[in-house]
Amino acid sequence: MQYDTGDIWELALAHKGLVVVPTNTTLKKDGLAVMGAGLAKDAAERFPSLPHRLGDHIKRWADRIYVDSHVICLPTKRDWRQPSTMELVERGCRELVELDRVFAICGYNRPIFVPQLGCGLGGLKWERQVRPVVDSLLESERFILVSQP
Repeated sequence: MQYDTGDIWELALAHKGLVVVPTNTTLKKDGLAVMGAGLAKDAAERFPSLPHRLGDHIKRWADRIYVDSHVICLPTKRDWRQPSTMELVERGCRELVELDRVFAICGYNRPIFVPQLGCGLGGLKWERQVRPVVDSLLESERFILVSQP
């Protein structure tokens, strides 16, 4: 894993990479995914059809990662009102590792920009809880952990 500081969207755009977006698995009455705050809100604003596509994914696959053309949605909590869980962060990281293996087999070499999962609105502690898991699982140089300045 590599480390960088800056705006995750600008970095991904400059390097033609994907952004990992922490999400929840809550659906609105109309079936759209709840993406009302943080990086998820940014993603929904940048890609207006994303809440619909993610909502369809959640209906079928619940709390598994969702890969889109510019983002990878990684659930860190089930309900947007609750804190993130280490169970979901770890599962999501393991799924990212598998995705990276598939990308490598297919010759897909775009970098994957990862925020501090579950640490913003999710309430997890980066150094004590999340970083040890992320560092141990996301070993590929394709993963770039981005912290804000």
